[in-house]
Order: sequence, then structure tokens, then C-alpha cells
Amino acid sequence: MTEPEGAGTRAARSLNYVSIVAKNLEESVRFYEEVFGLERIPTPNFGHPVQWLRIGGLQLHIFERPEEARRSAHFALPVDDLPAVYEKARARGCLDGETFAHHLVQLPNGNVPLDARDPAGNLIEVDWPDLASLPAELQAQCVRLKDRYPQSAWNRQATLFLEPRTAACVPVALGASTRRDGLAESGRLATGEALQGREAKSRARASFSPPRQLLARHSPQTAGLCADDRASSARLRTLS
Repeated sequence: MTEPEGAGTRAARSLNYVSIVAKNLEESVRFYEEVFGLERIPTPNFGHPVQWLRIGGLQLHIFERPEEARRSAHFALPVDDLPAVYEKARARGCLDGETFAHHLVQLPNGNVPLDARDPAGNLIEVDWPDLASLPAELQAQCVRLKDRYPQSAWNRQATLFLEPRTAACVPVALGASTRRDGLAESGRLATGEALQGREAKSRARASFSPPRQLLARHSPQTAGLCADDRASSARLRTLS
């Protein structure tokens, strides 16, 4: 079998950006800012409304054109807090449970994609590493892909290349974004108070001067110095 031309080489190093259409540029840009926390960055003038957004080290380019978004074509965004994104998407009524198996699906390897649409109708996949770290309310909504379609050994090896979540990154509960923020702030305050307490104790130890009687009991040399001090004090009183 002849290898295809260029086999063994890697001309493309990574994905740089994804470009999507908007019916109203400002509306779409605000959606990505508010739901996903994307950041506007300097954008060239292309002669029609365009805005570039930062996604970590990558970019999302949004352009306003009189055309429709494609129904099934989509791009994926891994997030730090899927329950918070889910709540915002649900509040906007933009969850998509029709295009694929369901709006929330567990893949054979455990990865969890959530499907939603932006104001222009672009399909967005929101990715989370595993079902077990999600709140029970979301776990109950999730559909297992293997229950809908048979999965071969090859299918079960598929992965979205997502980093596992640590205990510190797992959301507290659905609808608890503000509570989690409050807990995080409380933790920071408690940590700060503990550090301040330790620093105060250290300063107190550094400035503490034990009574001479205590020193005398534990150090013969110090006891002698204390005796000399008392004798000197007595001589000064006599002279005065």
C-alpha cells in the first residue's frame, strides 16, 4: 500500500481560530462575553462588522453577514464551570436537544458535551470531562450515547482530549455559582485570617522577654548576670 503524499509530516501545528456568522454583531458578541467570559481584542477593519474574541490562547471571529448559520456544523468550548454555563443557556432558552442525541450527552469514555445555540443560531458544544463531577440534577438529565447507539471497541476509545477535573475545580451544585463564589471568598478570608494569626504569634514570640526569675531557673550564666544587675542597682540606690 502506497503512503499518501505528505504522510509523516505535520504542516498544521494547531487550530488558530474559528469564524462564525452573526445576524447582529453586538448581540452575538455580548452573548459570548456573558455566557463564556470571552474577551474582545483588537480587530482589523474588513469593510463590514467583525469582532475578534480571545478564548485562552485561541480566537473566535464573529462577522455580521446576511446568511444563516449551518444547522449541524459546530465548534466546541471546554469550560471551567459547566453548571454555570448550563444555567445561563437555559435562562436564555438556547439549549439544543434536537440536533444530536440530546442537549446533554455522556460519551462512551465519560466526556460530557452540552449543546446550545448563540443568537445567530450557531451550534456550540460545551465540553466537560466527566459526568461524576457534575451535580446530581445535571447527571439526571444526561443521556448516555451508548444507550442510543451501539458502541464498538474503537468507538469507546474516542476522547475529546479534556483535562480531568480536580476536587478544587468541581462545582458545588447546580444553581450554586454564587454560593461557590461566596465559599471561595470565605476560604480566602479564612486563609488570610489564619496567616495573620500566625504572623501575630510570630511577632509576639520575637518580642517576648522572659522574666528574669524564669531565666535564672534555666540558665546559670543568666542567673549570674541577673545577680550582678541587682547588685549594681543596690549600689546606685546607696550612692543616691
